Amino acid sequence: MKMVPNASPTQGQNAQSSANGGLIFTCRVEDRFGTSGTDIMMVALDGQGDTVWTRVFGREFNDMSFALLKTDDGGYLVAGTSVSSTSTLDPLRTLLIKTNAFGDTLWTSSYLALYEGLSAIQCLDGGFLLVGNPIAGFYMVRISDQGELIWTSGFNRYEPPYFAHQFSAYSAVECADGGFLVVGGRSNGSAFLSKTSSSGILEWTKLAASSNGLLFKRIIGTNDGGFIILGGTNEVHFLMKIDVFGNVIWTKGYSPPAGGWAREVIATSDGGFAMIGGADQPSGPTDDVYFLKTNNTGDVVYSGSFTASEWDVGMSITEAPEGGYYLVGWTNSFGFNSSVFVIKTDSSGVGDCYYQNLETTESTIDINWSDIELETLDVAATEQTAGCMVGTGVSTTSLCPVGIVVHQEQSDFVQVRPNPATEQFTIIMHPDQRQSNIEVFNVLGERVHAIRTFTLQTTIYCSSLPRGIYLVKITSSTATVTKRIVLE
Repeated sequence: MKMVPNASPTQGQNAQSSANGGLIFTCRVEDRFGTSGTDIMMVALDGQGDTVWTRVFGREFNDMSFALLKTDDGGYLVAGTSVSSTSTLDPLRTLLIKTNAFGDTLWTSSYLALYEGLSAIQCLDGGFLLVGNPIAGFYMVRISDQGELIWTSGFNRYEPPYFAHQFSAYSAVECADGGFLVVGGRSNGSAFLSKTSSSGILEWTKLAASSNGLLFKRIIGTNDGGFIILGGTNEVHFLMKIDVFGNVIWTKGYSPPAGGWAREVIATSDGGFAMIGGADQPSGPTDDVYFLKTNNTGDVVYSGSFTASEWDVGMSITEAPEGGYYLVGWTNSFGFNSSVFVIKTDSSGVGDCYYQNLETTESTIDINWSDIELETLDVAATEQTAGCMVGTGVSTTSLCPVGIVVHQEQSDFVQVRPNPATEQFTIIMHPDQRQSNIEVFNVLGERVHAIRTFTLQTTIYCSSLPRGIYLVKITSSTATVTKRIVLE
């Protein structure tokens, strides 16, 4: 289990697997480039949870991400929002940052008058679709693969007593005909499913209602051409399988012992689905990380939770290339008001620490459907330039093992920090390694630095070295330890 201190995840799928078997995720950090607000941090981990590189993107005021996409060219798209002043009247701007596989910026785009975005997908032609919520109703924005605005559409329904914010879109998926299915919620406690053409023209909308309230949170495609909706009522969360016409194939509800909810769902390589969210602790008002795996018909395969001392909530999930899952979420259990955690599980959903089995009860969901007509909104988006300042962020901190340590190798006591480093890094050694030879090697195996030390802490100044990955070798009379360091 790894942690990024003093950081916060945001709503939406903000984690993706990387080509080297690791993980890329985004989160919010305190403002690095202005005087207030937050910036967007992008973190790359390898398969062992070690930090490979970090990037921080931001402008003078508040910036945050709501989606991270792994794009067809091997890079990533960060979709978020930004404001240009501290005024409460300043509208949110949609912000897109396109990077290569190493987090280097390729292009940025910003769109005025789109306000808060909540979901982004890559389309079959390589472009992108954004969905979110302006002052009233919901919008759809079609973007080219270079961030150029193609079209916008907006929809709502005005009727008393809820004249504004009636419909809020939370997720979309592209259909085989190039059109889109959009899901979300309504301010009176119902949910909706809309179908549009490839150019954003509304074709139909279905309203879903339940006696316990209802919300559709996410929609994803399945390998058989169908779709899965992740939803929730006031009592349970559920998966719903539908076809492209909105016909329901099956619905399965899920309840942890003390209650809980799911925030994200993904389709897994075995044809099933995996969800992440929060489960209420029976003993108090705090939450645990909740993880649930189903088969292709929604039957529970296994479920579990990760329990620390305070609030812990799962926010994003992705399947690891070599098997198992990466879970990303929010915690305040480890001495910080807000931090991001990353958990790597095996193929059975079990992690190294804080894990416990959690029985989930399946249930039925009664949903009433009706057809409804929406009105078209005039969404006049304005494309703007959006240059972001770029810096480096903080590396992850290991939270395992915990409790009583029966045996620990000397290598476990050797620390190299900060990692990544820029100007310098410090090596903190085991007491038995007080007298050591320290050598630094580049990826070609060439020794670029060597020093003899007689202290427990040694600082290496590295500003003159090229940026990249290096190995630090510590040799003493009792052991040889090798650590990896990233220079940015």
